[in-house]
Amino acid sequence: IFAMHFVQETHVPMQKEIQNHFNISTTKFNMLTSLYSLPNIILPLIGGIMADKLGLHVGILIFSCLACVGLSLLAISINANDFMLAMIGKAVFGAGAESLVVTESGLISSWFFGKDLAFTTSVSFGFARCGMALNGIINPFLYEQTGNLSLLFWLAVLLSIVTCFVSVVGYFLGKKHKPLIEQENTENAEPASLKDFGSLGYPYWVIIFNCLFVHIGLLTFQGVATKWLQDQFWVTTVEAGYLLSIPYWASAMLSPFCGKILDNYGKRPQILCFATLGILMAHIYMALIPNTPRSFAVVPGLVLLGMSGAMYCAVVWGTIPYTVEYRVKGTAFGLNTSVLNGGLTIGPLVIGFFMDNIKTEELKYKMTSGFFILCCFLGLILAAGLLYWDNINGGLLASKNPIETQKKLEEEAEKAKTKKEQSNKYLAQMTLTFISSG
Repeated sequence: IFAMHFVQETHVPMQKEIQNHFNISTTKFNMLTSLYSLPNIILPLIGGIMADKLGLHVGILIFSCLACVGLSLLAISINANDFMLAMIGKAVFGAGAESLVVTESGLISSWFFGKDLAFTTSVSFGFARCGMALNGIINPFLYEQTGNLSLLFWLAVLLSIVTCFVSVVGYFLGKKHKPLIEQENTENAEPASLKDFGSLGYPYWVIIFNCLFVHIGLLTFQGVATKWLQDQFWVTTVEAGYLLSIPYWASAMLSPFCGKILDNYGKRPQILCFATLGILMAHIYMALIPNTPRSFAVVPGLVLLGMSGAMYCAVVWGTIPYTVEYRVKGTAFGLNTSVLNGGLTIGPLVIGFFMDNIKTEELKYKMTSGFFILCCFLGLILAAGLLYWDNINGGLLASKNPIETQKKLEEEAEKAKTKKEQSNKYLAQMTLTFISSG
């Protein structure tokens, strides 16, 4: 998880250098991010179904190798100065990396389903954010020291080879050891398929469309923020890298605590609303900052974005397994990743359009901030809708242990049904007695 998220962001802090290297516009640069996300509108869903059918460890091994191939093509494109090859490499890498995230999420939920799920999910996201943060610091520093852009991408390839080796080790360990819940659900469970979409209920769909909008405010922003910081606050590439590492570090440090709170106290819909509101407020704050050269007034906004992002990721990925059947968890994670990648495909292209077609510097960044604020506001409306639904349906997701709460609700419903049947039977007997006596 750490390594894959480190290499995933290799191009982000080097935006100006890559644009100069290939002589491309902002829109074309943002196409690298969009091409990472575009195939993942479909592929993680297919990958999730594959993982449910073939096994999670097999999926991790396949997708790690695919990501390594994509990174190799991307590194070759830097040496060959071939932007078309870079786009192909980024698309292939994205096809492997996002499906890898899906299968890793499924593996974590298999081992910790019903106990410490949010905590372990948050720890994994903490490692992911550490990888992203170090990438924003190390890559600009290495480039400043060497001036060699291709070196950064070949180091990413080397790190991806390490992930493939780890995946092989995990595959053999997975053949020997299986989580208890997988042993219990393997014998009688039907295999996952596309027809299972009909069994995905209202809370699941609300969560994934909330992800669609909120991740634009999180990941799309961090993917295009380097140029924003350089243009608005006149910072260097290295300084921009340090600034953009702030949300990642804040998220990495806070994620485990957020997960533990969720496991111990529940309140998932409430925390989802609070986290989404925090992300929205961070964008409003950063939109109102005056464009002062060498100013670091943006730091509080970046800290708030990281802290809210930590809460958000903990609650979303720790809640999805409780909204679907266990046997379709891979499909559920895959569909969620597919939908949010739809947003991550469109988001950078919208931002690129603003950057290249609006001539006034101040207006283009106001439009960009307005776009992020709108997306987060739509996400907040959906989060509020989930909170309302959970309140009128017994507070299942707000409970400490949704599995036990679900069992209690089912038992209460069964008792009420039995009581009603007995009451109806008694009423029928009384009616017959009355008619007979008459």
